[in-house]
Amino acid sequence: MRALRILMLALLFAAGLWYLAWWSVPLVAALWALVRRDRAAPREATLGALLATVVLLARQMISPAFGRLLAQLGELFPVPGIALMGFTLLLATLLAFTGARVVTGAVGAGEHR
Repeated sequence: MRALRILMLALLFAAGLWYLAWWSVPLVAALWALVRRDRAAPREATLGALLATVVLLARQMISPAFGRLLAQLGELFPVPGIALMGFTLLLATLLAFTGARVVTGAVGAGEHR
């Protein structure tokens, strides 16, 4: 059941990222925590955002332009292009965890269901 919830949440994150942008991640996570009202909501949001971001990055990696973009970004920033992908994953997970955790802390969380 938990895996199904995380998969559903990952689909919500992926849709938000695809159509709206990065700022949809904390919004979806906060709404998830508001609906769930569970201490597990930040963890589920983090896993869902990670899964969605990995899938979206994998989808983009199919394009040859993605490799060229990573190479150019690697020249622009003092890190390899692959590290930028890691930063992208880290940012998505931190945004999701923070968005869900703020709501969980403000509204409160009941016992695990």
